[in-house]
Amino acid sequence: MKTTLKIFTLTAILFGFATISYAQSSADGTASAGANILTALSISKVTDLHFGDMVSQTAGFTVTLPTTGTRSSSNEAALINGNTNVSVAEFKVDGHGSQKFKIELPTTVTIKNDDDEEMTVTGWNHDAGSAPALSSGTKNFKVGATLNVGAEQAVGEYTGTFDVTVTYE
Repeated sequence: MKTTLKIFTLTAILFGFATISYAQSSADGTASAGANILTALSISKVTDLHFGDMVSQTAGFTVTLPTTGTRSSSNEAALINGNTNVSVAEFKVDGHGSQKFKIELPTTVTIKNDDDEEMTVTGWNHDAGSAPALSSGTKNFKVGATLNVGAEQAVGEYTGTFDVTVTYE
């Protein structure tokens, strides 16, 4: 009985040491999670793009209206000088702080008169630079383009719309 008690005590002690000597099998780490919600971008038109008045010619020609607003033509005789109907498009972008954004302009836009006669507008450009950024949450920029007038283009007021898209960079 004494021997049994000694064996039981010795066994209990050995199991006690065995439990204490096990290595740790897991560890915990902590990290932060966060997000920054920005004000949604919005864009609004300030002025429309208008190439002004011109006279139909026997040969096709182009009218270029850069963002500076000074139009020119491959046939200057077609332009009516002193025309006050000329205007570049201008847009206002509103958003968050001083965030950078990207401007996407159309490639080709078709404008039509009441008889569905067409002209195309190409060569779209803007004056906001290669990496535009908001200044205190806002930025205005101008858009110019080139009008392609056909030979003996039909008389009439030609209109159409175009889309400008802005996205955060």
